[in-house]
Amino acid sequence: MKPRRKLRRSIKILITLVAISAIVVFAFNYMTSLQIKANVNSELGSPITLTAKDFVANLPLEATITLVSDLTLIDYNTIGTHEIEIKVNDKIYTSSLHIVDTTAPTAIVKGVVVEVGGTLLPQDIIVSITDLSDTTVSFSKTPNLSRKKTIRVILIVKDSSGNKSQYPINVEVVLDKTAPIIEILGQVYVQIGESNPDYWANANVSDAKSIISSTSANDDLVKIDRLGTYSVTLIAKDAKGNVASIERSVKVVMKSTYLTMKGLDNPENNKADAFIEAVLSEIITESMTQRQKMRAIYDWLLNEISYQTETSIDYSLDSYNKIDDYAFNGFKRLKGHCFHYAAMAAEMLDTLGLELTLIKGEGYSLTENDHFLLHYWVMVNIDGMNYHFDPLYEYLYRLYDKDKDFFLVKDSLIYSETHIWERNLYPVTP
Repeated sequence: MKPRRKLRRSIKILITLVAISAIVVFAFNYMTSLQIKANVNSELGSPITLTAKDFVANLPLEATITLVSDLTLIDYNTIGTHEIEIKVNDKIYTSSLHIVDTTAPTAIVKGVVVEVGGTLLPQDIIVSITDLSDTTVSFSKTPNLSRKKTIRVILIVKDSSGNKSQYPINVEVVLDKTAPIIEILGQVYVQIGESNPDYWANANVSDAKSIISSTSANDDLVKIDRLGTYSVTLIAKDAKGNVASIERSVKVVMKSTYLTMKGLDNPENNKADAFIEAVLSEIITESMTQRQKMRAIYDWLLNEISYQTETSIDYSLDSYNKIDDYAFNGFKRLKGHCFHYAAMAAEMLDTLGLELTLIKGEGYSLTENDHFLLHYWVMVNIDGMNYHFDPLYEYLYRLYDKDKDFFLVKDSLIYSETHIWERNLYPVTP
């Protein structure tokens, strides 16, 4: 081979080697040049475990890198962006750390029963939702509740970051799922020792869609042989199996109190209602206390009714069911004997929601030789205590210029002095 040709060949080889070396050096320098990541993400709710190297894409082999920013000061439970400083050798660089939520919400759901034509909201199916962001719930499409059947609905739970999860659930559409309505109309009284008390007295039950199939009462807390106020649970069930229950108070009282309240509660005993309403509207105000209202009733009877003995006394045949008749006559004529007074007092006091007892006993007479004659008056229970209420006797005392108050008096103040009665038949006072 000629010397010149060999020289050319050698030169070509040398040029090629230089070029390759340059390419290798360039590639090495490119691959090892520092590149800071503009954005780095960390999951919401998870402690930040990033290191300084997580913020760079390429790091020269001999470079020293440290975090300037303290990542432990960042609230990882709140979505947001934080500027992070990284030191490489002696130079400070910045990157953005984003607390992001990429986790879909989880939920616990339940199957439900809905009436035909009823309303079903997504919230009705949710038991609980777990997510670190605010969430909304919706259906994939509006449920069809137009007829009785089991339908499949898809519940969508979506958080504020756009993550969502879906839950298919069965919904039973039925003709009637509404429980009966139990309405308490007033206090119920039962007689002490009664074997089959009516705990549903003064209560109604209704159902707009089905017939009532059964009613019952749970009286486990009642001590029927002991006077007192107890709790009873009324239970009603309709033909579709829907059940309603409600608690009510039951008062176990003496026979005399029971019969008095039963007579007053009789809806047919309403003849005197208009008179009572008219009188009370004149003497009672809303600002009065219960005792002030009772005193106003006492004073009205004392001052507005005149005593008259020559009137019917057939009340002794059925005293408790005669209360309304005698109250009506007393209001109409503004006069009467002891039973008129007692009847009017009982009916007016009853409007205050008080427990009352009509007492049959004897009253002291200032004119008769026998002194004690047949007499009726009422006993009223206020704040759990019983007291005698007899405006007629104050009226009679006034006729003889004597002053004695019979408003809410105790047994000890009147027994054997002005009144006597069979004490075992009636409540006792304090």
